Order: sequence, then C-alpha cells, then structure tokens
Amino acid sequence: PPPPPPPPAARTLATSRFLDAYSQPDSQPEQLYQLEAAVHSLIRSHAQSQGVDRAEADAFFRTLRTNAIVAAMQGGGTDEILQPEQLMYIAVRLWTSAETLRGREFCSLLNQALREDNAASIAHAATITHAINTFCVVRRGGNPVSWPAEHVTYRGGAMPRCHQGFFTGGKAYRAPMFLATSTDEDLSVHTFLMRLPAASAS
Repeated sequence: PPPPPPPPAARTLATSRFLDAYSQPDSQPEQLYQLEAAVHSLIRSHAQSQGVDRAEADAFFRTLRTNAIVAAMQGGGTDEILQPEQLMYIAVRLWTSAETLRGREFCSLLNQALREDNAASIAHAATITHAINTFCVVRRGGNPVSWPAEHVTYRGGAMPRCHQGFFTGGKAYRAPMFLATSTDEDLSVHTFLMRLPAASAS
C-alpha cells in the first residue's frame, strides 16, 4: 500500500492568511465606515457559517454600532466618530461590547475568525485588528502603553486539564488571537474567571 500522506505543515504566522491580509496596503481602515463595514461583514460571515439568520446578524451589528457611537458621544465626543486618528477608540468600544449574538460577544467572533484563518472572514478580521492594534500601542492623549513590571500580566480562564502541562514558566508561544490580560491579578480573576461556569473554571 502507498505510504500515508505526510502530516500537514504546522500553522505559523508567516504562512497564515492573516499575515497576507494584514500586509495589504488597503487593509488599514482610515475612516469609520471602513471599520464598520469590516465588522458587519465579519458578523455576517460568522452568521452564515453557523446557520444564523442574516436579519438576526444585522440586528446584532446595529445594536453593537449604536452602543459604540452613543458611548463615544458620551465619553469621547464627536472626534471619535469624525477624526480618523481616533478610529481606534471606536474599535475598542466595539471589541469590548457585552452585546451578544446567540450568547457570543463580538470579541469572541473576532477571535474565532483569527484562530480559524479562513479566507471568508480573515480580511475583515485583519482590518479590525489594525484599528485595535493602534490602541494597544498608544492610548488616548498619545501616551504609550507602559510595559508591565517584571514582564508579568494575569488572565483568569479555563482549559482542558490535558493542555495545562503545556504552560510552564519561561515558555514563549504565540496566540493566534487577541488575549486580554491585566497587570492586576485580582481584576483578572473578577473579569475573566468569575464569568465562567463553575464546572469549567478548574
């Protein structure tokens, strides 16, 4: 019998569809409508893959968009909406929204698209990532994000026990998604761990 086919090559950032999409000159949004179009398209792509009705997906996008704009007007003023250099704040408001589509927040949909690296949604995910990454480097007022003391941040979460042995002190690895953490250990517990069902937080 013929030999079995070789195992698929390990997925890396260098060979990802994401890197190719992220590197395209027109992938970085310069106006609010470009960011919103990417968010809307990613939501529709997710809905289609999960059998969610388009009308339900569109309603989720409208609520997400409305909440972000209202919060911008109350917290940042019209500049967040009208000034291209402040687009990152709208992106973060969308990313951190608690609104859900069948139990899934938008940040979860974005991370799924980044992990799966599928052609149908990765260009939209790359556009959104550009906007969020700008915020992750420089905060409001032009102040750079400070590096944590002793290079340590915290995140509460859950995973299957069979994978826990992978995470050891000093190991470097790349997560193919946004991984929210905090310099405050107590905050990481209350923000992430306490939101999990009791059975999974082990």
